[in-house]
Amino acid sequence: MTITDEETTVARGEDAVVKPGERRPYLLVLSGTGIGRSLRIEKRSYTIGRAADADFRLDDEGISRHHAKVVVLAHDVVLLKDLGSTNGTFVNDQQIEAHPLAEGDRVQLGATITLKFGMEDDIEAAVRQQLFTAATRDPLTGAHNKRSFEEQMVRALAFSRRHKQPLSIVAFDVDHFKRVNDEHGHLAGDDVLRAVSALLQKEIRLEDSLARVGGEEFCVILPGIDLAHGVLAAERLRAALEAAVIQTVAGGIQVTMSLGVAEFDAMRHASLEGLVGDADGRLYEAKAAGRNRVMPNPPRRGVRSSSRTIPDGRALRGEITGSFRPDPPDGSES
Repeated sequence: MTITDEETTVARGEDAVVKPGERRPYLLVLSGTGIGRSLRIEKRSYTIGRAADADFRLDDEGISRHHAKVVVLAHDVVLLKDLGSTNGTFVNDQQIEAHPLAEGDRVQLGATITLKFGMEDDIEAAVRQQLFTAATRDPLTGAHNKRSFEEQMVRALAFSRRHKQPLSIVAFDVDHFKRVNDEHGHLAGDDVLRAVSALLQKEIRLEDSLARVGGEEFCVILPGIDLAHGVLAAERLRAALEAAVIQTVAGGIQVTMSLGVAEFDAMRHASLEGLVGDADGRLYEAKAAGRNRVMPNPPRRGVRSSSRTIPDGRALRGEITGSFRPDPPDGSES
């Protein structure tokens, strides 16, 4: 099981080494990439590094692909081993090759990542999870909040630069959202935002990330996606929302959204602000052109895509149209 950038992660399996109710070992990120993430140690071993197949992935320039390994020995001894990393593994400021961990130990990986080793029961783990969720998730919609979005974007940009992989983002907001609040009330407006978030979360890939960055404003991070496929993904989201009837305290409501798509260009975008600014600019173009549309425009009806496959493996169907859908996956006026 590969552990990604989500919250506290528990990996369970046939090799679990603890029983329910026991105090369980964990590693908590204190500094560097992914502050607040944690690894609850419930298997015999885990690898830590920036490789895609690492059990606990930390996408940081100072971390080796397979940097260190955690091994649970007899009598619940937790051993930390360096895997020949470039920048070393340290426990309490001492470089180690292999070292048994004790509660309270500080583990440093490379120059910037600091972890804390500790023990906790399920209640303590639940409280820590709630605190992490409060710090990274929007309480109304459950989407990532702006701070979490910016942290993820920094990592995504670094990965795109290092591996020369495409990266696109979609900026969008709900059209005429002020009118929804004025005509149906703020509780209905909240229902709309929750429903928009839930609907779009089902439409995006597991590796994509949805964030609420303002009142009715959202962004989606699309790693590994170029501009052409980013536009297609945005059009799929637009069409899905347009077709939906959202149930609210005021009854069924239909809303639309305007979307702007931008692809990261290392020559043009010196920072995430530049990339986000480009996506925002195209969002405003979509609104100026009449709303309920994607900018840049999706391919016209009858125009075939130059690529027949979206990077996540889903085949494009026939000719691209304004209502393209891929195979289903296995206070101002706005």
